[in-house]
Amino acid sequence: MTGRASVFVLFVVSLTACFLAVMYKQLVAALSLPALALAFPPHHPQGEGPPHPQYGPPHPQGGPPHYGSQGHPHKDGCTKTCVVDNSHNDTAGAIEQAFLDCGHEQAPNRGNVVFKNETYNVRSVMNTTGLSNVDVDIYGTLLWDTNLIYWLNHSLPVGYQNQSSAWLFGGENVHWDGHGSGTLDGNGQAWYDFINGTNNYPGRPHAITYTGMKDSSIVGQRYVQSQMWTMTIIHSENVLLEGLYINSTDAKQAVGFEFSSLNVDSSHPM
Repeated sequence: MTGRASVFVLFVVSLTACFLAVMYKQLVAALSLPALALAFPPHHPQGEGPPHPQYGPPHPQGGPPHYGSQGHPHKDGCTKTCVVDNSHNDTAGAIEQAFLDCGHEQAPNRGNVVFKNETYNVRSVMNTTGLSNVDVDIYGTLLWDTNLIYWLNHSLPVGYQNQSSAWLFGGENVHWDGHGSGTLDGNGQAWYDFINGTNNYPGRPHAITYTGMKDSSIVGQRYVQSQMWTMTIIHSENVLLEGLYINSTDAKQAVGFEFSSLNVDSSHPM
C-alpha cells in the first residue's frame, strides 16, 4: 500500500470512528435529559424563575493554552491523524502532504501530524503555512541534507535583508510538541566548513521560520547543528516557546575560534 493510500485509509477509519462517537454522545444526552427532568423537577416559588448561575470562573485572557499529557482540549470534536510516511529518500513531500491532509481543521475538530521515532531525511525546502487546529508530535529526527548548492539556490526568502529559510511553518491554534526527544538537525558542520568565517552568506538558510503563528505553542523540541540561525519568528503573536534545547557547535574548531560556527543564533523574532 502506498504512503498516500495508507494515510487515506487511516483518515477514513478515524473519521468514521469519530462520527460514531459524536452520535453516541448526542444520543446519550438526548435520552438522559428527559429522565433527569422527571426525577428532579425544578423547585422554585410561584412566579419566580429558576436561578441562572455562572458555572466556573471566566476564561483567563492573554496567553496561549498549555496542553498537558492528558490529551488535547476539544469538546465533542474529532481528531484526524496523519503519520508521516518515511519510505522516501526525500521526506519533504510526505511531510507537506501530512500537513495538507491533517493540518487544516475547524474547531472543535483537530488534526494530528505524527513523526515516528525515526530519522526523516529532508532534501528539499518545505512550506507548511496557513495551518489551523493541529497538534504536531515529533518523536524522531528531521535531518537536513548537505547538498549546499541546492539550498543556496532554493532556500525560501523570509522578507528580511537577504535572509532565507529551509522550512516555513505557521498557523493558528497549533501545538508543536517534541516530547524532549524530537530533533531538527541541520547538519550544520557542512555549512560551518563552507562559509569559513563569512558572517552572512546569501542563500544560507535558517533551520526553520515560524511565520503567521497565533495562539500557539512550541514545547519540548531540540534544535542541533543549525545551518545558520536556528529559528526566525515573524508575523506572529501569542506564541509560547518552552523547554527548548538549542546547540550548534563546530566540531572541528575550538570554542571561541574566530570561524567557529559563526552566526548560528538561537532565535530571531522580527
